[in-house]
Parts: sequence; C-alpha cells; structure tokens
Amino acid sequence: MEDPEMKRHGKRVSKLIQRLIKKRAFEIKRINEEKALEEAKNFMEKELDIEIAINPEEDKGGKKRQAMPLKPAVFVE
Repeated sequence: MEDPEMKRHGKRVSKLIQRLIKKRAFEIKRINEEKALEEAKNFMEKELDIEIAINPEEDKGGKKRQAMPLKPAVFVE
C-alpha cells in the first residue's frame, strides 16, 4: 500500500477480509471468461472497427502474467 493513510489500516482491513471470507459474506461468481469474451467479440469489433483475436494460450508481450480473475490481459498490436 502506497497511501500512508491506507497503510495505517492495513491490518484491520486484512482481518476484516478474512472474517468476511469465513462468513462467506460475498461470493465470487464463476463465469467462463473466454466464452464471455467470444460472445462480446463481434460487438466490440463493429463498435471499435478493429479485428479481435481471443487466444488464451498465446502470450504476446508477456501480458498473460498480468491477468487476474475477471480482468483479462489484453495485448494490442
């Protein structure tokens, strides 16, 4: 945490998150991200006037390691 104000509360936040997880206070929805991107592909191509290739196996530009659940890595050529 870079923000000193937030850093002061880091331990409290960590404990709160652990407690929420134990109580299952929030559920992470499981979705097939690749399928969602495929379904949105045509719309994005038309709106942005670009060609989109979805290839989860390829790692151009080393972007794959930056991907997180619900936040895909995007490489633009």
